[in-house]
Amino acid sequence: MTSADKIVLTVNSALQRAQSSAAASVFVAFDGPRMKRELEEARSRHLEDRALGPLDGCPIAIKANVNLAGRRTHAGSVAYHPTPAKQDAEIVQRLSRAGAVVLGHTNMSEFAFSGLGLNPHFGTPVNGMEHGKQLVPGGSSSGSASAVALGIADYSIGTDTSGSVRVPAAYQGLVGFRPSMNRYSVEGIFPLAPSLDVPGPITRTVSQAVLLDQILSGHLPAKPLNFSNLTFVVPSEISFGPVDEEVLQGVLATIEQLQICGARIVRREVEALMETRAAFAEYGTLVAAEARETLSQFVDLNDPRIDVRVRKRLESASGMTGDDVARLRSEKQRLEAKIKQELQGSLLLMPTTPMSPPSLHDVCGNDEVFAEVNARTLSLAMLGAFLNMPTVALPAVKNSRWISLSIGGAAGQDTMVLGAALTVESVLESKCQAD
Repeated sequence: MTSADKIVLTVNSALQRAQSSAAASVFVAFDGPRMKRELEEARSRHLEDRALGPLDGCPIAIKANVNLAGRRTHAGSVAYHPTPAKQDAEIVQRLSRAGAVVLGHTNMSEFAFSGLGLNPHFGTPVNGMEHGKQLVPGGSSSGSASAVALGIADYSIGTDTSGSVRVPAAYQGLVGFRPSMNRYSVEGIFPLAPSLDVPGPITRTVSQAVLLDQILSGHLPAKPLNFSNLTFVVPSEISFGPVDEEVLQGVLATIEQLQICGARIVRREVEALMETRAAFAEYGTLVAAEARETLSQFVDLNDPRIDVRVRKRLESASGMTGDDVARLRSEKQRLEAKIKQELQGSLLLMPTTPMSPPSLHDVCGNDEVFAEVNARTLSLAMLGAFLNMPTVALPAVKNSRWISLSIGGAAGQDTMVLGAALTVESVLESKCQAD
């Protein structure tokens, strides 16, 4: 079978999966005409031996808050009615120039303001890893993760403000990468909290995330790093707060395996994490304050068409004063510098989420339970977002559910983080094969 035949088979298979009942709520706008056009262009390039690279002809899914030409970037809301985008977002343009076949817009939490991935307007995407158990898909980039987990897309693009790439990746057994601020363009992306918003890839493997990072950033691709050149800091439990025993023990067992394989592990308290948690407790969260300010420019925050759970979360920030927000921004700058000083070139290892994915039944019927579970789901990931830490979330242990390990570094250490993740993934894969 020629490479041209393979890409046609791959994209047609993606189309069949996307039209299955399991994928009913994964996409909010499946762009058949664009997909067919880009597929034919990729097929012609392969036939003429002028393929653009490893992404040429690969199906990719794009979150519904990222502009696609001719599509409405409604960010998962029925209360917001933008005109169709005149052109693709800058990151989509980069992917298209590399030959990606864009499938369309994936579903998401409304306005990207939830870590669980529920959407009452367009349906909730299935958790593609364990959909028979009716688990939440994770959010806000729920459809982007589901598209990859279900085998519809080889790659997907999400956005991460407080964990919205890493959480759905964790809950669906995938790899998610949150880059440092400004590594990727945000042009053409609907904002939520501009001090925290970044786009990021969701993939099956770290090497796929590295490929998208190269395309989206223009940097040279990360290479696997030798453990002898790395030091990993494992924060004490007091540093990041309570974690379910199953998750904690799974992550600690994974870290122990890495140490056996030669990783240099240092266990200690990380003051920047504790001080970030303290700032949230005293002033509130920056994401909530900025989301309220940002979204009010586009919609009436009291519009009953907005998901009531989103409205309540936005309302919870109404009591924050201008001084609170100013202090949070000041603390963000200080603590970003502090984590860099504390790590001194080391990388952080910790759980991606403090819990396994809850069931849809548990969170759908009670708004108070939803709010509590949502806050807890995001509690670890939002620390790294506030500290502007490039972070890879990757599957660590497969028991009844996936447990996800996060590898994070100080701002700007993206290539190092990705290189370390390549090595960690290789070690974990070798262990799985041996078992």
